Amino acid sequence: MGNPHGKLKRNEEGEVDVVWIWKRGPVTFLEISELNWLLWEIGSVRLCETVDKWMWEGDKNGEFSVGSVRSMLRRGIDHSSTYVMKWCNWVPAKCNVFAWRAELGKILTGVALRNMNIQVEDITCQLCESRDEINEHLFVFYSFTCLIWQRVAAWCRVPALNVASVRDLLEIRNQIGLNDLAKEVFYGIVMIACWSIWRARNELIFSNKPAKVEDIFSVGSVRDPNKSFGRALIRFRGGN
Repeated sequence: MGNPHGKLKRNEEGEVDVVWIWKRGPVTFLEISELNWLLWEIGSVRLCETVDKWMWEGDKNGEFSVGSVRSMLRRGIDHSSTYVMKWCNWVPAKCNVFAWRAELGKILTGVALRNMNIQVEDITCQLCESRDEINEHLFVFYSFTCLIWQRVAAWCRVPALNVASVRDLLEIRNQIGLNDLAKEVFYGIVMIACWSIWRARNELIFSNKPAKVEDIFSVGSVRDPNKSFGRALIRFRGGN
């Protein structure tokens, strides 16, 4: 689609309308799905004339006070559980963004598309053809994915990755006895692996290319994200 851009404007109801300026409109199923996801994301946004400001969640008026903190503690209310993903600076930005979206559950899996009222023929995982396609299945529990994590653990000489969610994957580096440098490299490996799994899934759906664990670990061409994966594995071994 080239480099599409647009502008936001507020309609009479205060809702956000988008005026797109396309070099080429979305054509493929993936492009249309991503556009629909974007529209769905900004559909709940309401623009107003007020200036942005910080709001304290512990008080109905949004004002911070020691008393409101004391009240929250007495009632056992904890607003500190919001997960903030750490960026990994040495892997491609698209892998960071993808990992962030995956942790939020914003990846356009079959179930996610259905929940957005987008018509899809089948919400079954196209890799296994037996389970509904959700984040945890695709990146954690599917046998193809488990083989990838087994290989990653074996190559990096760390214990088996005992995880149950994408967030667990992103945080497992802190629980397997790695030093600071190794943690950062391993973190990048996890991100690139998730991206590569998604890429293999898309190639199966849109190009009818079978997904193979060997392809995930191959060095590939210069523009192939898998090259970053191979380099990351070598980098990990080199630093340990």
